[in-house]
Amino acid sequence: MNKREMLLEGAVLFVLILIGVFGPMIPFSAVQVILGKMPQIFIISIAALGLNIIMGYCGMFHFGLAAFVGIGAYTLGILTFRNYPFGLGFWPLLIIGPCVTMVAGVCLGIPLMRVKGDYLAIVSLGFGEIVKDCMVNLSVITNGSQGLNPVPVPNFPESFGISFSDTIRPWYFFTLIILFVCIRFCRQLSNSRFGRAWRAIRDDELAAGCIGLEQINVKLNALAVGCMLAGLSGVLYASKLETTAEPKTYDFNFSAMLIAMVILGGIGSVYGTVAGVCILYMFEIFSPMASEYIQSNFPTIADKYVFLDPNFWKLATFGLALVIMTRYKPKGIIPEEVESSK
Repeated sequence: MNKREMLLEGAVLFVLILIGVFGPMIPFSAVQVILGKMPQIFIISIAALGLNIIMGYCGMFHFGLAAFVGIGAYTLGILTFRNYPFGLGFWPLLIIGPCVTMVAGVCLGIPLMRVKGDYLAIVSLGFGEIVKDCMVNLSVITNGSQGLNPVPVPNFPESFGISFSDTIRPWYFFTLIILFVCIRFCRQLSNSRFGRAWRAIRDDELAAGCIGLEQINVKLNALAVGCMLAGLSGVLYASKLETTAEPKTYDFNFSAMLIAMVILGGIGSVYGTVAGVCILYMFEIFSPMASEYIQSNFPTIADKYVFLDPNFWKLATFGLALVIMTRYKPKGIIPEEVESSK
């Protein structure tokens, strides 16, 4: 990591800290809505970083990562739900949840190693749908389509004066710290022998095999780490919502959104992945706000011209953005080569 990158990363972190400190004092509803969504942006960024390791570093197209986010969320729900005998708190699940998804990722990865390319994407997509259906049908354990709630939030001793249920700041800084740790972790992996092995497999499997890399082990390592980050994201996501959410939350649309974020930001780029999440998720925030503004201020026009509703164009906008990026900036907003330059 060169000096320029360190200064830029420090500056961005400093700005985010200032936003967290002074943002809640700004008396504008739009600002408060954005601040309230920032923890979710940080949490989704962690899942996107996991996908970036699998797809960006190792070159495996995985269309079912949302299933591992769901596994992490339901691991938190099952092991902490008051009607079940386990009775664990949030903090142990911060470790147990990612470990469970890491094991699940390796178990899925073993049969996945037999297929490549488009077949890999299809098998991972099928696995995601199976997990979602299991969450619905195993209602004795998962409470079916309603999900499990409430699930615990992080708790500190009362002397700390921190409550995650009342204000924006605790969740903001807690998720920001975890995201920053995950970014540093991914950056270190990128420059380690694991990262170099993943890129060798991605760029040329035949050449990588000729120099002695065991392709199956290398790919399983990438799946394990990527699914572990997805599980961590799922634990935080469920705790933030105080519910596991319904199983259809973790469907293909979720996975497709993660893929779009990684591609838009820059495949293989840690900073680009986070930038892609911020751009697309901010659009998710502003689209309903713009729709509500049009409905309240121009009801006649909104009823007559449905195509003026920003929600009407949301998916089309995502697709158009990806087409434009693929055509004019195929390496993403922050390309991997720029990020890794010395």
